[in-house]
Amino acid sequence: MKDLNRLQLFTIAARFGSMSKAAAYLGIAKSSLSKQISALEGDLGLRLFDRSSRGLQLTDEGLVLFEQGELVVEQCEQFHDLALELEGTPAGRVRIGVSALLAQHCIIPKIRQLMERYPALELQFRIRHSTERPQPGDETDISIIVGELPNSSLICRRVATMHNMTVAAPQYLERYG
Repeated sequence: MKDLNRLQLFTIAARFGSMSKAAAYLGIAKSSLSKQISALEGDLGLRLFDRSSRGLQLTDEGLVLFEQGELVVEQCEQFHDLALELEGTPAGRVRIGVSALLAQHCIIPKIRQLMERYPALELQFRIRHSTERPQPGDETDISIIVGELPNSSLICRRVATMHNMTVAAPQYLERYG
């Protein structure tokens, strides 16, 4: 078989018994789905469906291939899931040291997105004063600081550049200079 995607499209159309419903489920045009299934039928040299205005009906050959195709598609999905597991998806507890201000404005707004992407993570935060610097052995896995890290045995990497700006209302400047 040249294209496993076509096999998956075929099994979905067979489950729905309708090109329109299957296309809506897949979020593709009905004509595109129909072309892919026709191409699969051409590759196999078999008619898989009897098409009518009432929907799709599997042919005898189509029924046999549908049953086998379901198993192949399921095995492909299991293969994909296994590959994701082997990829080394982050899991476990991560202890993060960060200042309250940085946590409030930069970290907390992104936590939901991170947890949706890596649900096996368990985050623990150690909130620091903004001038407190990480020290070797301070029981954090990651420390996020603003400013320069003094000479240290810690491994560091710049993750962002921030620019400070001092602003004041015109009335304040008139009054206090």
